[in-house]
Amino acid sequence: MEWKPYHWLPVVVLTVAVLGLILTQSILAERGRVELTYPQQDAIISGLVEIRGTATDDNFAYYQLEYSLRGRDWIAIGQGRYTDPVRNGVLAVWDTTQVLPGRYQLRLNLADTMGNHIQNTIEVMVVAGGRK
Repeated sequence: MEWKPYHWLPVVVLTVAVLGLILTQSILAERGRVELTYPQQDAIISGLVEIRGTATDDNFAYYQLEYSLRGRDWIAIGQGRYTDPVRNGVLAVWDTTQVLPGRYQLRLNLADTMGNHIQNTIEVMVVAGGRK
């Protein structure tokens, strides 16, 4: 049997149609929203801190909250990955008594089902009540 170029036409058309649908879905989907509302940038915090904000997306997969002393070696806050979106609510509780006093970066990372990630990072100062 001889292979002719038009035999591949249905495969090419179907592939283009699927890619077009994926791109259209991606473009029309509401872009994820990540916002840390408490604590705010440069806040001074200690003890148990309710981290508040928003982590939503039309194609929501999960969000993570993490902290870092120098912007490397990020450590998860709470359960690691949270699979329920949050709108203007408590994202997690951070027990700052488990870290040394100092300036920390706090990062909210949202992932969608299409593999996209959106982040919001702030800096806070942890004081009194840290480990000795």
